[in-house]
Amino acid sequence: MQKIEKILDELDSRVKGIEESNFYNNDLDKKMRITANAYLVVYVSVAITAELTTFMGKDKVLLYPGWFPFDWSSSTVKYLFVHIYQFGGICIAIAQNFANETTPALLLCLLSGHIKLLKIRISKCCGVCGDLQENESELMLCIKDQIKLYKLCDLIEELITFPTFVQISVFAANICVALAALLFYLNDYFDRVYYFVYVLAMTAQIFPTCYFSSDFQVVFEQLPYAVFCSNWVGQSKLYKKHMILFAERSLRHRVLLVGGILPLNLDTYVAACKGAYSLFAFFLNFKG
Repeated sequence: MQKIEKILDELDSRVKGIEESNFYNNDLDKKMRITANAYLVVYVSVAITAELTTFMGKDKVLLYPGWFPFDWSSSTVKYLFVHIYQFGGICIAIAQNFANETTPALLLCLLSGHIKLLKIRISKCCGVCGDLQENESELMLCIKDQIKLYKLCDLIEELITFPTFVQISVFAANICVALAALLFYLNDYFDRVYYFVYVLAMTAQIFPTCYFSSDFQVVFEQLPYAVFCSNWVGQSKLYKKHMILFAERSLRHRVLLVGGILPLNLDTYVAACKGAYSLFAFFLNFKG
């Protein structure tokens, strides 16, 4: 994370000009806020429906089965104490999960955003200044930015690959169990609401990560076209050589692999959803 933060700070310092600043301060910031708020809404919804399930039931029940050194069902005060204790623990767990779940999605969003900033920067590299040497220097800075982005991509992959692999692996089983409970084993209305919200939360849990992973791959592939959008014809021979190297390096296809096996993109997300459906269909046949 320290290496990632260092590279991001260096890339942030490269933001200049009206177009880049508007994209960085408005579009990218808005996209990250929407992503973080979406996760927050999902977690808060699960917590609220869990509370409703507990309080709206006919009998006094705990959020989770647990042992206490006293009979919590003997009085309302003891029950409230135990319930507040468990709810506080759930809130801490939610805060931890919120930080863990949003990190991959926001990092990939930042990666995609800085690639788009490089795309803007390289396409306007020599559009204003007529000094050939200054244009060469600016192109070299863009090449260094490109190398930093590849390094940032490697660091993010190293950070998120294993937990995301585990998350995708258990995705189908979680959805299948929750759907089975929702459709066949629950009679209480609020229990059904809780499990319905839980299924939606599990479905939305890995979508932002897969979406932004696909997004940065698409933007990476646009860099060779962006470099030829600049006014490169009237530049020096050295500039054109560096430009060709930049374009050739951009042709390198970059895909994040989770667990060294699965490509992290929207195709994998769709495959995970299909796997959940297949597992649930198998459960229906087995139950029948």
